[in-house]
Amino acid sequence: GLYVSATAQAASPQAGGEPDGDDSTAVNLEPFFMVNRTISLGLEWEVNTIVRRVTPAGAPVSLLLPLLSGEIPVSGYLRLDDDKRVLLNFGPQEQEVRWSSRLATAAKIKLAAAEGPYTESWSLDVSPIWRVAHTGLTPIHTINNGFWQPAWRPWPGEELTLAIDRPQPIP
Repeated sequence: GLYVSATAQAASPQAGGEPDGDDSTAVNLEPFFMVNRTISLGLEWEVNTIVRRVTPAGAPVSLLLPLLSGEIPVSGYLRLDDDKRVLLNFGPQEQEVRWSSRLATAAKIKLAAAEGPYTESWSLDVSPIWRVAHTGLTPIHTINNGFWQPAWRPWPGEELTLAIDRPQPIP
């Protein structure tokens, strides 16, 4: 169990928009999160992750989130379990947790959207010293502020593979 219920109450129009106190209008919402991962490939490779609570604040909630293969967190106080998942604990009013990680250099990076109480978005920020080809998903956009920075919003179970190499200099 990593699910904790949060409660939202419907406002009563007769009472000027204030909750009417009638528990029959209360809705229990399971916690839900938005996970944004930005993979930056430059001289050093890194991942910047932002996890935002989507459901209303007011109750403490927890989330187990898998790390990417080769990801090693370097900022933020994070607890890891034996399966290389981050245990995030949100306080009652806490809306966001963020951290930076180093990413091991590799010829391929495989991203897979897991099942869980969250949705993910992935974006790529690549230095010109690298060439990247992607297979699997089609990006939702490829240009951001005039730069090639593709982004994806996968459904659970969808995968993306990034093939990375360094172009050879012209002699």
